[in-house]
Amino acid sequence: MEPFLIPLLNMDLRRALITFLALLFVLTAVYFVWNYFETPTIIIGERSETTGKIKDIKFVLYGRGHVQRADYFYIVDDSVYFDQILVGPDYGKQHVGNRIVLEYDVNNPERHKIVKFIPDFKETVMMKGVTPKKVGYCEIILTNDIVSIKDYGVKGRLEYDYLGYFYTVSDTIYVNPIKCTPESGFEPKTFVYVEDNKGVSMIDIDTKKVFR
Repeated sequence: MEPFLIPLLNMDLRRALITFLALLFVLTAVYFVWNYFETPTIIIGERSETTGKIKDIKFVLYGRGHVQRADYFYIVDDSVYFDQILVGPDYGKQHVGNRIVLEYDVNNPERHKIVKFIPDFKETVMMKGVTPKKVGYCEIILTNDIVSIKDYGVKGRLEYDYLGYFYTVSDTIYVNPIKCTPESGFEPKTFVYVEDNKGVSMIDIDTKKVFR
């Protein structure tokens, strides 16, 4: 009888191993689906924390519905890093300007993971203005506390791309730069609100451009 115990035991072990691997596969699949197939970031070396901000939100098609894609940035040692993430259900609805707490690799700041979102804004407040040029146009978009200024030239070519924070005092908008291409345009800006019979406009104090 004893010789038959080993094959039976081996068969039970094989079944147990197959069951374990199947369960592991299912759990892994559920994890990746729940996290929109974002691979987990593992930081092995020295790490530190910083705070970034969401600069843009878009709804993108995922499966049979749509999910939020958050484009964000963070600054480490005066260098600006950009990335994006599909916002999982654990984080709730996000808005431009919300802060993000990140943990990053001190030796390679591009390697990071999101710790949490901070819901600074409960809604999105946006103001947009355009001013024409001889060829092309310039556009300014203020969303919560983030400002984007883009200058388009021939055939819609992007010639100037400015990203900054802003705050308002009375009718004046004060802008501090985060990133600018070309770098020669990296400087604070000031705009004023003006209301007339054509509506509300924003005037660049330095260039006198009027954005409507």
